[in-house]
Amino acid sequence: MDNGSILKRHSVAVSQCIRGPVCTTVMVMGLKNVGKSTVIQQLQKLSSGSFDDRRRKSESFVDFKGQLQFSEATQFPFKGLRKMAIKASESFILVYSVDDEESFDYVTKLLSEIIAIKGENVPLVVVANKIDKSPRDVHPIIADCVVTIDFECKHKEVCAATGDGMKEALSCLLSFFSDGSQVADESTHKSSLKKRFSFLFRK
Repeated sequence: MDNGSILKRHSVAVSQCIRGPVCTTVMVMGLKNVGKSTVIQQLQKLSSGSFDDRRRKSESFVDFKGQLQFSEATQFPFKGLRKMAIKASESFILVYSVDDEESFDYVTKLLSEIIAIKGENVPLVVVANKIDKSPRDVHPIIADCVVTIDFECKHKEVCAATGDGMKEALSCLLSFFSDGSQVADESTHKSSLKKRFSFLFRK
């Protein structure tokens, strides 16, 4: 282990139809102990096997063909290294734990930085992990409003340990590559919501 950076690469072959690159890099980011490795393991299970196998696992999967390359990142010793990693990645999954408010605050900082570097239409999903934990330090309504209204990003709650919600999280990420027009429509709708409700649920 190094002093602050943990990078693990996992390649997952996925044979469904995609408009986009053959290999898509997915940076999985968040603080330590939020369950990033377990999230990746669940994504590997869901993405493995034949097309028919995946259809049996989830009818909600969008068509996707190519390869997902996951990189797990905890923290970087220098901000410049984090920026380099963000620039090199094509899509992102940001993970926080619902019983750790600091991990959610870190994700909001990452959101600001990623959007500033990659633009508003970057393929990105925020994952709220460990929904089986109690009590919750992060209020689900506040978190959802911050992510979906303030930052106009997608937000999914999961329990990576059991796999609950992981199908929806993966489908949510793949939807960026299957239907660009849908993403644009959702962005326009969220923009109007942001103007009306961005002042709500502030700390």
